[in-house]
Amino acid sequence: MNRDVELKHDTFIFLIMADESNQKLVSSCVSNLSIVVHFINTFDAKDSLRFNQPSLVIMDSEFSIDEELINELKQCQIPYIFVTSFQQPSEHITLWDLDAADILVKPLSSIELLNKVRVHLNYTQRLNELKVMSCIDGLTGAFNRSHFDNDIANLLHQQKKSKLPLSLMMLDLDHFKEFNDTYGHLQGDNALKLCVQIINKCIKRPYDAVYRYGGEEFIIALPGARFNIAQQIAKQITQTLYSANIPHKVSPFKFLTTSIGGVTLGTSNRTLDAKELLMLADQALYQAKRTGRNTVCWA
Repeated sequence: MNRDVELKHDTFIFLIMADESNQKLVSSCVSNLSIVVHFINTFDAKDSLRFNQPSLVIMDSEFSIDEELINELKQCQIPYIFVTSFQQPSEHITLWDLDAADILVKPLSSIELLNKVRVHLNYTQRLNELKVMSCIDGLTGAFNRSHFDNDIANLLHQQKKSKLPLSLMMLDLDHFKEFNDTYGHLQGDNALKLCVQIINKCIKRPYDAVYRYGGEEFIIALPGARFNIAQQIAKQITQTLYSANIPHKVSPFKFLTTSIGGVTLGTSNRTLDAKELLMLADQALYQAKRTGRNTVCWA
């Protein structure tokens, strides 16, 4: 029985290799398992890592070892295989010391290459599935707070490095305690699930994310989104939830609504840590509540 995980064709392998014949061999061997993205130098590969996360990296050790790339791969927990001309195991010690997932020796064997790549892709997919299970809120399907605490450091690191904007929104359902008291916790749970469904329809890029931060409070991370785009999304969320016409007779709006506070780190040299960023988003949310709820305010 085949115990392999079914590999998805949106899986990426980064191939960092200048030799054209080996490029073609690797690509032809693994193209049925994964999309292969080819780079002839480590600089371009590092640049692409800002926007795409591969499941595996195969790189020629004939390049001088790029410690910055290796550190980024380790931080993102992306396995990497070195391809080397050295034949003797004793000559591979330096590569193993760099925490390589595996080593392939030239001339490359297509059978060995295919099977090693399959093993590592299957392992990575299983690991990712376990990670997803551990970081998802069981009720709403949003990421949980623990996952946000892990993600925010990476988001801030990438923003500082790329100088691209990072927008963060804090969302709170208005008068939600009264909603639960009036309609019961089952209806409250359904409202929370609907809220996440609405958010996910409004944030359409694969790297945008919603996290359940606590109770009826959610955080939305929009890497690369400028202030005007993020604010437009926030308004769309509030309007869509209000238009869902979920009865809430205690609310002055007579339907369930939400308030959103947001903050955007721009392209300037301004830097904030996670605590400062959340504080600004929370202050903007407080302002949205003070100005009548069912609205959006920005720090």
